[in-house]
Amino acid sequence: MPTMFFRPLLTLVVLLSAPALTLQAAVIITSGPSASNAVSASSFSITGVAAQAGDYIVVSAASNKNTTNAPLSATWTGSGSVSSLSEVQTAAAYLFYVAVTADGTYDLTVTSSNQTFTANYASYVLRAGVGEKLSLLDTATFSSASAASADLTYTYGDSLLAGSAVAIESFSGAAFTRDSDYSQAYNGGTGARVGTYSTSVSGLNWTSTNALSTPPGAIAAVGGLFVASSVPEPARATLVLIGMMSILSRRRRS
Repeated sequence: MPTMFFRPLLTLVVLLSAPALTLQAAVIITSGPSASNAVSASSFSITGVAAQAGDYIVVSAASNKNTTNAPLSATWTGSGSVSSLSEVQTAAAYLFYVAVTADGTYDLTVTSSNQTFTANYASYVLRAGVGEKLSLLDTATFSSASAASADLTYTYGDSLLAGSAVAIESFSGAAFTRDSDYSQAYNGGTGARVGTYSTSVSGLNWTSTNALSTPPGAIAAVGGLFVASSVPEPARATLVLIGMMSILSRRRRS
């Protein structure tokens, strides 16, 4: 093979065989947290949540009844379409989330089939930038009848830059002092039902540390970590291939 053709092909092989770089983007909270005052009922609804394809809709909720006495379940309806509803829960702390697959307006209804409960909740719409993808990176749960601190730890493979991820968490039980990297979305009045979120997530792992005000105490917590990343690797490889083929074509004509 002539040298002038060999060099660009070698460059192409190196580029496509090199380890993939995780190019991080920013997660934008386009809506929320839209938080509630305490609701005492057998169900509550969040209506008219506008979202577009690629977004995540996330709802954190904290109840005064545990999952044995009054387990909560959720259903989505709307003018667009979403992926299957997912949830993370422990004791009386919940996180519901869906990936939006078509632009639309959505309603969420959370119901207990057993009895009336009291709950606080907040909804969020998360979005990545143009040509970027949003996904759930990790979840965490904590539950203890005698805890000094309710800590949620997330682990993942790549180091995150601040602003590329959002952690959304919910707590039910004893009053506590929230982690300084977090903002408060709702508070049940006594610190017993609290929702928090953070855009400061960074590094190879992340822990929110929430010390109980009067330890030890009973508390449950759940959280989800949502991250934005660049265009998937196959698309990048295709662009590289097109560029190198263009170089070869120009050299053949010269």
